[in-house]
Amino acid sequence: MLSCAADSLAGKFPRLAPASTKLYLTGCARLAEQSDETLTDLAPMFQKIVVIQPRFAPAWDELLQIEAAAVSNDPHSTFTAPLREHLREARKRRVDAPGVYLAEAALRASNDFLGRIEDLQRGIDRFPESSALHSGLSAILMLVGRQEDAAEQARAARDLDPLSPFASGNFIFDLAHSGRLDRARQELATAEQLWPNTTALRWVRFSLELRYGDPKVALKLIHDGATRESGKGTEAFLAARIEPTPANVDLTIANARELNRRVPFYVTGLATTLATFGKTDEALAVLLKFDAPAYAGYQSEPLFRPTMREVRRDPRFMQAMSKMTLLAYWKKSGKWPDFCSDPDLPYDCRKEGAKYLQ
Repeated sequence: MLSCAADSLAGKFPRLAPASTKLYLTGCARLAEQSDETLTDLAPMFQKIVVIQPRFAPAWDELLQIEAAAVSNDPHSTFTAPLREHLREARKRRVDAPGVYLAEAALRASNDFLGRIEDLQRGIDRFPESSALHSGLSAILMLVGRQEDAAEQARAARDLDPLSPFASGNFIFDLAHSGRLDRARQELATAEQLWPNTTALRWVRFSLELRYGDPKVALKLIHDGATRESGKGTEAFLAARIEPTPANVDLTIANARELNRRVPFYVTGLATTLATFGKTDEALAVLLKFDAPAYAGYQSEPLFRPTMREVRRDPRFMQAMSKMTLLAYWKKSGKWPDFCSDPDLPYDCRKEGAKYLQ
């Protein structure tokens, strides 16, 4: 909030009226502790400010960042059209801010991994101290399996904004999903001491317990309202983790199949559920049927989590990655995913991948 107050008083931008200043600072104060689930709740506040004072660039920056995050995570986001229009308007007003680069990356095709990374890298070159840009780049790197690089970018984002539980939460997320669970738990314990009960960290705690920790704690967090992720699918998954009886496992897999039936392009949810309960061949079969490459960038990150290790060890995984268009990115960029460097991997990624590249 102090940073935003400095923006509003520095004299570089038109002075906001008292009511708008209050609205802007309130939005800034709430931003840092949101989770990915709740961030979009703040978009109307910043949109109201740019309507009242369209030359106040910092509000454009925050609005673009919020909408870009929503669009990056949801192929059918209601924020796609507003983001496109707001980016056009921001360019017209010569807004030069991190949010412009985040918006450009978000509006690309989801599987244009190289283009999205280049957009964000240009932003970082222009604004090297932008925590948001480093965090955004981290998210894309996680999508392509470059987890070490992603964690480094997330750490940089955290260090650039050390008072933000949101930035710390992203770093913890990357550590956990790249297999460094002990480090993630240590970082989370420290963050929770600094910012107890914040939305961002409650969501991170839920995310860790849901997949890797105590499923009973995750279930309690759902009931306590720590997340908007609820419904029969999530609770059935937790029940199967608590008691992995055939009946419980069959139910959670059936729920995942039903979601896949309703949203056919979303395959990694079903694949990771199958892999969680040791059904490696079935998980691979699901990935090999994938035929919606335009949606790959909305769902590829879970492919590189610890849960999917046995799936990745099968050479057919590279065939599945050709369908996801990730294989094309790895070859064109020369940046191969971290798992390809695993000395225990029973195949060579480049040689195996060459079979599926035209």
